Amino acid sequence: GNLRERYLLPLKGVDLLVRALGKGDVPLVVEPHKSHMRFAWEEEGLEVELALPLMEGSAFPDYLPLLNPLPGSLAFPFPTGEVLRVLQTLEFLADPGRPVAILWEEEGELLVRVEGPFGRGERRVKVPAPKGFQVRLYLPFLLDALRFFDGKEALFHHPLGRHPIILRREEGAVYTAVLSPVI
Repeated sequence: GNLRERYLLPLKGVDLLVRALGKGDVPLVVEPHKSHMRFAWEEEGLEVELALPLMEGSAFPDYLPLLNPLPGSLAFPFPTGEVLRVLQTLEFLADPGRPVAILWEEEGELLVRVEGPFGRGERRVKVPAPKGFQVRLYLPFLLDALRFFDGKEALFHHPLGRHPIILRREEGAVYTAVLSPVI
């Protein structure tokens, strides 16, 4: 429609809205209020109304400094589509209680591993990885982040130490994923 503003909404509420709308076009009424956002629609004679609370941006940590990679961070081109396919293939092996993806450099290339109580799987991805690169990431968060890149290549910024990983399409890109390493 003609609404051109930005609001912070709870992720679980937005997920509920998306599932409730289903697939297909549904005329949707969106009304911002002081404390909530109202969504209303009709479907097969059923009138539905959902109110999601608006979240205040000041209550969140300041992530803006994270969106600019730290000096000394390792950065390399990251084939999001290929890594996503590898992880989706190996996902069934992940430990259900602590699903982790392990990414590391071996002989100058990227290796992707998923392991769990019943086995492990790994695959080499033909992309140059920086010498000594190694990181463990929470698998569901990594999969979600990779899906948003639509198979396009991204830059993978890995600051040394325990700092968050930054995944972005290119410098100045609108969409940036911030992932915390798993210890």
